[in-house]
Amino acid sequence: MAVREEYLQKVQGGSQHVLYRGLLAMAHEKWGDNNWSMSVKVLQFPTDDNNQTTITTATVTTPNDMSFTEIGDANPENVGRHIAPHSIRMAATRAKGRALRDALNIGEAMYEEVAGGEYRATASVASHPDTASKGQVDLLKRLTTDLRGDDGVERFEQKLGKKVEELTTAEASEWIDRLSPKDG
Repeated sequence: MAVREEYLQKVQGGSQHVLYRGLLAMAHEKWGDNNWSMSVKVLQFPTDDNNQTTITTATVTTPNDMSFTEIGDANPENVGRHIAPHSIRMAATRAKGRALRDALNIGEAMYEEVAGGEYRATASVASHPDTASKGQVDLLKRLTTDLRGDDGVERFEQKLGKKVEELTTAEASEWIDRLSPKDG
């Protein structure tokens, strides 16, 4: 099964990796409602004793009863600071993504694995040292679209008086904190 362009994301260096949402969509496209399943178990919850590391496993079972189990981890060292409070969900996403990759026979790593969490600032190199990273820009665009619909980015940029890409790292971080859901 070929990965569609819309399910790919470039990282520093130009390589492309499949997004978790793409893997999930591909599974639904391939198997539909044909008796496939995916489950997750938390093996280790984050604590001070384990450097806030969450470890999960996920199992994907295909309609022909083949099972694929993989592990996922997340801690403040391998995710961005905005994802760190959500390490259980990121570890689960990584485990599910890895299991889906195996089940769908996709060999390359998932974007959420190599980028250190979707929004980690080091996932891209800004053109200016104080310019918001690509991860920050992408997250702000997603947040504003989620909050205001298709014209959310345009409305946000009108409010800012400049393009999202022109924000500084600090400005982008402040807006991400202000716009992010507070559901913990």
